[in-house]
Amino acid sequence: MARVLVRSRVVIGGIIGGIFTPTEGAAIAVLYAAALSLVYRTITIKDMPGILLQSTRTSSVVIFLIALSSIMSFAMTFSGIPGLMGEWMTSITDSKVVFLLIMMVMLLIIGIPLDATPAVLIFTPIFLPIAQNFYGIHPVHFGIMMVFNMCIAVITPPSAPVLFVGAKVAGLKVEDVFAPLMWFYVSLILMLLVVQFVPALSMWLPTQAGLVYL
Repeated sequence: MARVLVRSRVVIGGIIGGIFTPTEGAAIAVLYAAALSLVYRTITIKDMPGILLQSTRTSSVVIFLIALSSIMSFAMTFSGIPGLMGEWMTSITDSKVVFLLIMMVMLLIIGIPLDATPAVLIFTPIFLPIAQNFYGIHPVHFGIMMVFNMCIAVITPPSAPVLFVGAKVAGLKVEDVFAPLMWFYVSLILMLLVVQFVPALSMWLPTQAGLVYL
């Protein structure tokens, strides 16, 4: 337990202190865990080639999926689909509830073939002004909704890079783990609806901390 706390303080403390980014923190955590494993002799130098090979196999699946999603994002941007989607959403309804439901469905559909990063970079400049200016949605609330949508999308087949990594680490096929996860998908969708239609859940903490003024 003490070792876990120390590792957590190194990673989380470095991120909060601005020493490294969350992505860099993941690399620091790997190096720190590898160093401790060598010190406590849970692995040896001879084990490292096999560990690196297995890590490469797991990472290659994710990199391949990200490459495909990047191609998809380029094709969508080049064809002007995001702009057409934004125009369609503003013309179809004046209801905030309907807009949130449409945006939720669209983001889930968009996030399944695309990686979360290009999806956020492409569609945030389109959806945010619409949500803020036409429907009075606070940017913080919008950001949490969008990230929640993307988190569900990255574990939803057929793309599902996070699901592929988890299945690969567990030594299972994706089709074997998808069916048992169905109830989790249902609960996530329900929680997403709650987050979307109860802004206080998103706004309470930053408001109390004095970071946001309503």
